[in-house]
Amino acid sequence: MSTLSGHFRITNAAVVELASGRPGSTIAQGVRWAGLPGAAVGRDIMDVLCLGHWADFGQSHHFMRRFDSQSPFEAYEAALHWIHSNSLSAVKLLANRIAIYFPKGIRDTPADRIRGRFVFQDVPWQSLGNAIHCLEDSFAIGHAVRSESEEIFAPGEIEHIKRYAGEEKKDHEEGDELWWDNSEKKFSTSGRQAIEAVKALLRMVLDNATGQQQPHSLVGWQAFCHQWLRASSKLSRTRDRVFELIDKHYTGVRLGANNLVTLNYDEQALASDLFLEPMQTVFEAFRRLDEHYNTDADDVAELYVNKIRSAGEQKIQALKGNKPLITLLIKVLDEGWTSQSEKDCITFLKSL
Repeated sequence: MSTLSGHFRITNAAVVELASGRPGSTIAQGVRWAGLPGAAVGRDIMDVLCLGHWADFGQSHHFMRRFDSQSPFEAYEAALHWIHSNSLSAVKLLANRIAIYFPKGIRDTPADRIRGRFVFQDVPWQSLGNAIHCLEDSFAIGHAVRSESEEIFAPGEIEHIKRYAGEEKKDHEEGDELWWDNSEKKFSTSGRQAIEAVKALLRMVLDNATGQQQPHSLVGWQAFCHQWLRASSKLSRTRDRVFELIDKHYTGVRLGANNLVTLNYDEQALASDLFLEPMQTVFEAFRRLDEHYNTDADDVAELYVNKIRSAGEQKIQALKGNKPLITLLIKVLDEGWTSQSEKDCITFLKSL
């Protein structure tokens, strides 16, 4: 089940089940006419067209982490804000439509049930589709990591939010396929949890829209988050130190994790900063430089290695103890045209 069909299938199941579970509710029956499965899928399509999938601004739409130094906990808060703000927009829109079609109140008569369909017709429900899409993505392993839970109405706590780059990007689309158990021909536990979460969101939106003439808040939001979007104590608040180090001295154009154009890079200042960092941080920095800032990586590597060489035995021994970093520095220095000073650095590294 692909990402698009996955969102359609989850949303459609939630809409059908909600309407079936509230047969006497005029407004709940009208949900069938809102086109919500298409609106949930539409969020993916719009973020392809506006490049939201690959830009910082679009990551909260999909319960993912930005490409800058945003921490997993900050990404979690941004995603919750996106779901809340879009849900509240839907509540206000629905309350306004109800006031137009039911100026004397809803009596749930046969005529009212017919009229209830028109409340949802010919209206852009994309805001509600946005909230649903993001909520569903919180149950996709390609987006977020939850603690294990087989309880349909008690999903696992959110332990980590992924970034659409590097190792965390691998098998991203395949993660959404886990909503469906192909061998059993039914929704998996995570798919079932996503359906129940969407139903809970829709009930909250409907109840708020019918219970407030001019809604300004989302009553029940905290309880909803506690049940369906609870954060684990494992959810890190640590920002991305490597990005901050690299970006501190960089001026250019970036799209997602990729550097498109470098206007200026202070390699000397970056090498000086890296000299003060632990070796593992240095390794992660050069790995990212090699992948996204390749034309500047060798200059920074040369400056950094020369600082190590002149710093004395303690720093040299620290570098000697990190073989992956030595291998990476040699790779970076040896790519493309190699100057004599770079060759000297490579000889030094190979001697360690």
